[in-house]
Amino acid sequence: ERDGVRVHLAKDFGFCWGVERSIALAYEAVEHFPGRTVHITNELIHNPEVNDNLHKMNVQFIEKLGEGKKDFSKVEDGDVVILPAFGASFEEMSLMNEKNVEVVDTTCPWVSKVWNTVDQHQRKGLTSVIHGKYGHEET
Repeated sequence: ERDGVRVHLAKDFGFCWGVERSIALAYEAVEHFPGRTVHITNELIHNPEVNDNLHKMNVQFIEKLGEGKKDFSKVEDGDVVILPAFGASFEEMSLMNEKNVEVVDTTCPWVSKVWNTVDQHQRKGLTSVIHGKYGHEET
């Protein structure tokens, strides 16, 4: 409290529309592809409850090897691969294109817009500077 003003912080307030979209697409993918192995390239969102639900739905999380590398060796032809709300790297996208897999892209459209803008800037010879947490998927 300060100068007669009291601030109350909410425990949580729900998710933005991009995250809600991502969760819905991921859950629907599991239902839409019964009998197929479903993988996800990373946490869907930064929320343990949502990611625990995916584990309970038997979604296979791609193992992280460190320094941005992942082990895609368990992804086989005919499998389903979910891309999380914050997208996937160009290398991961190329790998998914090479494999005979069904890709479910749950990338938030606002995240895609930033990535596409950076790509356009790079093609024009411009440098983009993105401020964010080091090593964080979105940045």
